[in-house]
Amino acid sequence: MAWVASFRAYYYAPQKMQPNITYPGISSESYAGHFIKGFVMNYACVAVTGMGARCRNWVDGNVDHGHAFCAPHNAMGRDGGNGDVVGVPNAVLMVFLEPWKLEEDVLGRLIDLGVPMKEQDRVAKQEKHAQHAEQFNRSANRFRPNNPDSGAKVFDEKLKRVSARMLYCELLNKYAFCNPHVQTYPGQPHLNRLVIAFGDKAPENGIPELSEQVWDALDEFTLQTFRTGEVWANPPRNGDGAVIHSVKLSAPVNDRASWELEFNDGLYVVCPK
Repeated sequence: MAWVASFRAYYYAPQKMQPNITYPGISSESYAGHFIKGFVMNYACVAVTGMGARCRNWVDGNVDHGHAFCAPHNAMGRDGGNGDVVGVPNAVLMVFLEPWKLEEDVLGRLIDLGVPMKEQDRVAKQEKHAQHAEQFNRSANRFRPNNPDSGAKVFDEKLKRVSARMLYCELLNKYAFCNPHVQTYPGQPHLNRLVIAFGDKAPENGIPELSEQVWDALDEFTLQTFRTGEVWANPPRNGDGAVIHSVKLSAPVNDRASWELEFNDGLYVVCPK
C-alpha cells in the first residue's frame, strides 16, 4: 500500500518526533496525563529508587503542584540522590491483548505471514514476577490481587478508548524494531496476544526483514482504538539490568479514540484526541 510506505518512510526519517512536553506536570494545562479539563488520575512518581526502579508512590492528580514527585522524593530535592528522574527504558513491549475480539483473525493472519509464535507458561511467568517483586522489596499483589507484578503502574486507572499510534511511531523512531511475535497459552486461547518489541540494541541476528504484508498488518492494527490501556515501568532485569516497560492494550473497538498515549522519554503522557 502506497500510504504505508510513505508513512513508514516519514517516521524512519532522521528527524525525531518531539513529544508535546518534555517533563510531566509542568502545568495543569500541558500535562494531560496528570491533570487536564476534569480528566484526573493518579500518576506514578517519576523518581528513581535506590535500586534503580521507578517509584511506585502515586502523585495526587487532584493537586496542581507543578511536578510529579511523591512527597518523600520531593523532600529529597530534584537534584542528587533519590530525587533523580528515572531514566529511559532499554526496551518497550507493546502488548496487544484480546485481538480475537476483532472480526478478522489478526493473529492467524500474522502467523500465516510468518510471524513466529512463542508458547508461554502463565504460572511460571507469575512466579517469576512475584520473585522479581520480592527482590525489590515490593508487594507483588499491590495492583492486581491475583496477578503478581514487580513494576510501577504508571497510571492508576486504565486508560479508556485510547490510541497508541503516536507511541508506536515514536518507538519506531527511537529504538531498534525487534521481531514481533504471537504469544500463545496452551489451553487458554483467550490469553493469546501480539507482542511488538522495541530495544536500544538490535537483536543478535539483526533487525528483522519483514514482508510488506506483515508491515501492512502491523500498521493497520496499530491504528485501532483500544478499549483500555495501561503502562508498566518494570524494575531492572536480573542479569543484564535492562529496564523493560510494558504497554498493554486491550480489546480493539470500532470507535473514535478519546486519548492518545505518548512516550515522553519513558515517562508517558496521555493527551486528548
